[in-house]
Amino acid sequence: MKQAKPTGHSRSFPKSVCLLTTTALLAASLLGCSGATGTTTAATTSAATGEESQSGSTAASVDLSKSVQLQFYMLGDAPKDMDAVSEKINELAQHDLNCTVKFNFTTWTDWQEKYNTILASGEPVDLMYTAPWASYGVYAKKGAFMALNDLLPAYAPELYAHVSESDWEQSKTDGNIYTIPSTYKEYFSSGLIYREDLRAAYNLPVPDTFENIQAYMQGIKDNLPSQMVTNDQGSYYLAFKEAEQLTDYGMAYDYYNPSEVSTYWGSDQFIADMTDIKSWADSGFWSKSILSDKTDTMNDFYSGKIVITSSGINPQKYITAKMTIAQNHPDWEVGYVMGPEGIDYAAYTNHPLNNGYAIPVSSENPERALMFYEKMVLDQTYNQLTEYGIEGTDYTVEDGIYQQVGDGFGYEGMNGWAWRNPDYMLKTESTDQLNEIFDQLNQVIETHPAKYSAKITDGFFEDTTDYENELAAVNNVVSQYLNPLLYGEVEDVQAATQTFLEKAEEAGLEKVQSGWTEQWKAYCAQNDY
Repeated sequence: MKQAKPTGHSRSFPKSVCLLTTTALLAASLLGCSGATGTTTAATTSAATGEESQSGSTAASVDLSKSVQLQFYMLGDAPKDMDAVSEKINELAQHDLNCTVKFNFTTWTDWQEKYNTILASGEPVDLMYTAPWASYGVYAKKGAFMALNDLLPAYAPELYAHVSESDWEQSKTDGNIYTIPSTYKEYFSSGLIYREDLRAAYNLPVPDTFENIQAYMQGIKDNLPSQMVTNDQGSYYLAFKEAEQLTDYGMAYDYYNPSEVSTYWGSDQFIADMTDIKSWADSGFWSKSILSDKTDTMNDFYSGKIVITSSGINPQKYITAKMTIAQNHPDWEVGYVMGPEGIDYAAYTNHPLNNGYAIPVSSENPERALMFYEKMVLDQTYNQLTEYGIEGTDYTVEDGIYQQVGDGFGYEGMNGWAWRNPDYMLKTESTDQLNEIFDQLNQVIETHPAKYSAKITDGFFEDTTDYENELAAVNNVVSQYLNPLLYGEVEDVQAATQTFLEKAEEAGLEKVQSGWTEQWKAYCAQNDY
């Protein structure tokens, strides 16, 4: 099945299915692996080596006499120059902490399954990327990660002081800290990027409404018949059709009125939406083999295979795309639409949990892992090396502006969203534009109550224990019967919808929807949403 590449934030897939993929379904296997409490103390360590931190705290004693190798897991694909960068990092880590680090990447192909397998297998892992869209809440509740309440102030005191008390509180799950949140503030909305040079060349409308998106896609197809327009799930664009709604298990709700839940799957609106998507599929906007396509969406955009995508697009991702295209295709131009014109769309800042790093319970070196991660966030040399690569080889700084060199290691080449440090971030030619977009989205946020300013869904941790079997069955039905509808790959929308709903009901959809709805409404009431 086609998978969209995530972007370091929770993408609101409008009126789409919220799949509990195998990453969540199989997390139950972690229950037997839980046991680490995160309460390692000085009694288990020796040889005081902690240095006085800037905050006045002192790292706890830890024995650094034995060299260890940390296993560090990131989502996505490794940059071409990762080996050279890794060698530089390990020179530093060996000197400072008597350790080396093996940087592992899941790739974007089937990343959810790989993520789950890594955690469920019990293989030693010392640092693991976390985010709500990567099922963080499910894993945290199942005991996949160590509680860091005691470890953080003991072994990463500067990092513990660096994160605000408010962010720590918002990051807690059942009273415990299981992940280290990002402190970089950014803004999000359901946007899209497209080839502006092609729009201008063929005098097409800016794709800022559902109708204009369709006209842009059709215009590309008319002028370039062999060009694949997109490889997105068609439902990604429904946020441009009307006020954005979010959907979990076919239960829909407005972002700014989330406690009012209605049934979407099978409704008149669902039929109308799937009919629109089918018309796009029939027009050839994407490949007939889209359901089995495992290629990376952004790589397809960078190579020119597709010309428009709404797959998790946010301001930061637009800027990265603009820089990448300028580097490799200077005659192309990337356009950006931050939200639908004429519609009250949702905008929000990142929740502290959106981009974090946790220590799995399988870690053999949690103390050293925290000490290393503290370096990545707060030491300028570590931070810039892991965000931008080797200066002079992968980038230069000219007149205070970052310039990429070659294609071996791009801006944030290790997908280092979680350890961004504003004090060390290099300014690009697009930084001012990014800040302007953030200002515009902040203006949208300020038109709504402050309680909606941070992504409201990121603090919700669903407990699926009471309906895990039904959920697994529903998920199988979704894969077989709903996904073809979401890509328009069905002969008859009405008939395909009826078949899907019948199969879903047989699988236990009602129990799943009821269990989720009860928890969601309680969460909304607790937070006054």
